[in-house]
Amino acid sequence: VHRHPARMGTYGGIVSGNPHTYRFSVILKNGGATPAVNARINVSCDKFNGGIPADFAFPDSGLFGNALIGPQITWHTPSVTIGATELQDPALPTDRYLWGWVEYDDIFSGTTRHRTEICFQIIFERLQPSNDPWIRFEPYSRFNAADDDCLRPI
Repeated sequence: VHRHPARMGTYGGIVSGNPHTYRFSVILKNGGATPAVNARINVSCDKFNGGIPADFAFPDSGLFGNALIGPQITWHTPSVTIGATELQDPALPTDRYLWGWVEYDDIFSGTTRHRTEICFQIIFERLQPSNDPWIRFEPYSRFNAADDDCLRPI
């Protein structure tokens, strides 16, 4: 969360500034015992009125990353930023989705390149009674697969 400058409260305490931008990144974890090498990652984000269309192709964005992800290591994808007003305003009823993919090689000779696709709906809520923001990520029914089950080939 990126915030406006903090200010002095009535009784001397510091009051955090209001959020102006949210930054999202997918955290990938290599759950295996060997490294994922030559990894290429892409993340995208967009909003839709009434959900993702049935014929949506999940296009790539310009946000690419490259990595070597060691065994049991987490790695953050390039980040996507969304203005706080755009995400929080209930007068702008849109569904926002974050999707992407990672392709990588393992260290074993003769194996094929691997691909994992992910897609989540970003849901913004306010917690009661504090009115604090709560952002959750619901897995979407499409574009969540690995290797041969992926929507797009490697």
